[in-house]
This record gives sequence, C-alpha cells and structure tokens, in this order.
Amino acid sequence: MKKYAFLLSTALIISYGFAADISAAAGFHSEIKTYQKTAATQPGSTLHIDAKNTDITITGTAQNQITAQAEIEISDLDDDMRKEFFENTNLQLEETNDGFTLRVETPNERLKGTDKGLSRLIRLIFDGSTDISISVSLRVTVPEKYSIDLKNKYGDLKLENVTGNHTISNDVGFCDIANAGGSLILRGSYGEMNVSDFAGTIKLRNRNGDVFAEKITGMADIATSYKNARIHNIQGDLRVDAPNSTVKVTEVAGDCDITSSYRELEIADVKGELNVRGPNCRIIAENIGKKATIENSYKPIRVERVGGELEISAANSEVFAQNIGGAASVRSSYKMIEIYKVNGDLLVDGSNCAMQIDEVTGSVELISSYKPLIISNIKGALDIRGSNNEITAKNIGADAIIRSSYKIIDLTNMQGKVEIDGNNCPVHIDGAADDVEVRSSYKLIQLLKTSGSISIHGSSSRIEISQMQALPENSRIEIETSYKPILLELPNKVNASINARTTYGKIKTDHPVRLLDNEGNEVSIKLGNGKVPVNLVSNNDIVIN
Repeated sequence: MKKYAFLLSTALIISYGFAADISAAAGFHSEIKTYQKTAATQPGSTLHIDAKNTDITITGTAQNQITAQAEIEISDLDDDMRKEFFENTNLQLEETNDGFTLRVETPNERLKGTDKGLSRLIRLIFDGSTDISISVSLRVTVPEKYSIDLKNKYGDLKLENVTGNHTISNDVGFCDIANAGGSLILRGSYGEMNVSDFAGTIKLRNRNGDVFAEKITGMADIATSYKNARIHNIQGDLRVDAPNSTVKVTEVAGDCDITSSYRELEIADVKGELNVRGPNCRIIAENIGKKATIENSYKPIRVERVGGELEISAANSEVFAQNIGGAASVRSSYKMIEIYKVNGDLLVDGSNCAMQIDEVTGSVELISSYKPLIISNIKGALDIRGSNNEITAKNIGADAIIRSSYKIIDLTNMQGKVEIDGNNCPVHIDGAADDVEVRSSYKLIQLLKTSGSISIHGSSSRIEISQMQALPENSRIEIETSYKPILLELPNKVNASINARTTYGKIKTDHPVRLLDNEGNEVSIKLGNGKVPVNLVSNNDIVIN
C-alpha cells in the first residue's frame, strides 16, 4: 500500500493552533478504516471507477455481484481530526445505464468551497503542503465477464481474471493485468506496465515507463518512450512505437512493426513480415518468417534467417545478414557489409563500404567505392560498379560486368562472359569458361585458363595470356596495348589466323611466319585451318607461343 506524504511548514502548524509540545502530548498516530459495498449485477456490464492516490485491485469471480472494499489509512492527525475525516469519507457504488460507478468520496470533494477546519487541512494534504499521510487501497470483485472503465493517478493497479472491453488510465503507478481478456486500452506514465496472459487485443500507451507484455492472443499496439519494452508471444500482429527505448520482441505470430531510436532492438521468431525503423539503433533480427524491411543509421544491423525478402536502408551502419529466403537489397555507407546465403537476387549499394558476399542463388549487383569487395559462389550474374575498389571474385555462375579503378581486379572460375572496365587496374583472371573483354591502363593484365573469345584494350598495360584451355572456332582474339609487351600462349592444335604488329619492339614466335612489311614489324601466322582470327598490336615486344 502506498502512502502519500506531504510537507507542512511550522507556520502552518501554528496557524492551526498545534504547537510542537502540544502535538507531542496529543499522541498522534495512524488509523485504518474499512468501507464496503455490494451490489448484484449481470455479466457483460461495465464498472466505472474514478479515483486518485489509490491502489486498486480488481478480480473476476464466478458470482454475479460486485463487492468493493476500501481501506483508508491516515496518520499524524489528532483524534478529532481523524474522526471528522472518516465521517466525511464514503465509498459510493451507484447503478448506471450500462453497469455501476464506484468511487471513494473523501473530504477533499465534500468540503470544497469552505476554508475552515478539516476542509483547509485536506486541501493542504492533497496540495502537498503537510507531512500528514493518507493511503487508499481499493479491492473490487466483479463477474468474470465484465468491462472496466477506470481513471486513476498516483496509485498501483492490478486486474486479473476479467474478460471485457477495458479502458484504463493509470498515471504514475504500476499496472499489472493478468489472466484477463477481451480488449484492453491502457494508458499511463512514469510507471511500469505488465500485461500477461491476455485473451484478446491490447493497446498500451505508457510515457516514460517500462512495458512488459506476454502471451497475448490478439493484436498488440504498444507505445512508450525512454524506457524498456519487453514483448513475448503475441498471437496477432504487433506494433511498437518506442522512441529512445530498448525493445526486445520474441515470438510474434503475425506481422511486426517497430519504431524506435538511439537504443538496442532485438527481434526474434516473427512468423509474418517485419518492418523496423530505428535511427541510431543497434538492431538484431532473427527467424523472420516473411519479408523484413529495416531502416537505420550509425549503428550495426544483424539479420539472420529471413523466410522472404530482405530490404535494408541505412547510413553509416555496419550490416551482417545471412540465410535470406528471398531477394535482398541493402544500402549503407562507410561501414562493413557482410551478406551470406541469399536465395534470390542481391543488390548492395554501399558508398565507401567494404563488402563480403558469399552464396547467392540469383544475380548480384554491387555499388561501392574505395574499399575491398570479396565475392564468391554466385550462381547468377555479377554486376559491380566500383571506384578505387580492390575486387576479388570467384565461382561466378553467369556473366560478370565489373567497373573500377586503380586497384586490382582478381577473378577465379568465371562461368559466364566477363567484361571489365578498369581504369589503371591490374587485372588477373584464372579460369574463364566464356568470352573475356578487358579495358584497362598502365597495369598488368593477366589471363589464365580461358576458353572463349578474348578482347583486351590496354593503354600502356603489359598483357599476358597463358594456359589457355580452349579456343573455339567461332571465337576471336583482339589484343591491343601501347609501350608494353604482349605474351600469348595458344593451346595445342589450335586453328588460328594470327596477325601481329609492333612499332618499336620485336615479334617472337616458334611458329612459321609470313612477313607483311620489310622490317618484320608486322607478320601473319596460320595455324591449322586458320578459322579463329587473332589480332595483336603493341609498341613493344610480342611473344606468341
């Protein structure tokens, strides 16, 4: 039971004629008095309660009646004052059109408008100007199927085993709703709310107070701020609006929508869709049955096991995602992005983001700059739009288009066509099952184990092509560079018609050649039936093996 104590100055005590020595002699002490009311009623009705500074407990029973008991304690008041106080206090239970109204009537209401005796003292008590304390405790039983309409402030509330349409406002006090049902609208502030085992829908509004909700069979709509929200086992949809709050959600059978800021969000085991807006929130989401959409900034995002699509829109956020059942789209900046096991297409737009991507069943599109990109085990196509990125890719199942600058592009086991536009990029390709086209400058371009057409345009780039696996008769080779040598190693028993031209270097080969000019700077070579055209141009040496 709460006691609401208020300070009284010495001057006020003297104004009532109670000197300090007289007060001690009078023997001030506390006294408790109980008031009771009972009324027959029918299930399905409504009980209206209007209270203040009252601890309230409401319990459902199998009886078709309302019983109410108010226990009032007052302390530090002399006998006459206590007697007058209790004589002017009453418990009212009155019938209304839809049920009953229950209220504790105190001298604060009875003696309004006067300025003498008890009325003035009571006003001081309720205005907070005396050390006299009053506590009110109200215990009520109603039929199990009953609605509660309640307003209270500065008191705790407990409601259990009552099913109905409940509308409750309880400010600055603890609220505990358990084993109840129907529908619940609960409003409060600066106190904890706890709702559990509720068979129906709930709407909770708590300003600056903790919220705990679990085992709710219907929809839950929850709002709080600056405190904690802990929500577990919601059988319907869930909506949470909790700025500056730490939020933890587990086991939601429907869709889940969460808005917060600046704190940590943990969400797990949502069977429906998940929608999160959490600027400056650290976000962890696991076991989401359908699509997940997340908005964030400046804090890490971790998502695991999503049954549907994943969409992340962030800024300056580190992102980790794995085991995504559908397509994924991720946007962030300046922080690491790691994505593994996506069962669909993947788009990642990450300015200044390092990326590590592995196991994607669809196509992958990456947009980035200045940071390393590591990509592996992609069954679909690969499209990279980069700038100053070091790029490593292996086991790509379809075509690859890569644009970057100044850093190495290193590719291994490319099953589709490869197109590279790399300004000042070293290029290394080890294993290409289809055609390869490379444009770069000033750095080494090296191709190993190719099996299709080759087109290379390198400005001042050294070019080396070796260990060629195959050169189909419908393919072609076009290699052009300046000021740097070309090395071309052809497979055995190839059918090629080779034309090689240099300006200042030499053409070196073990194959028989036909000179096309007097200086030997342009030659032709025919191998087999000569069906594959091969054209080599450089200002430097050309070596053909």
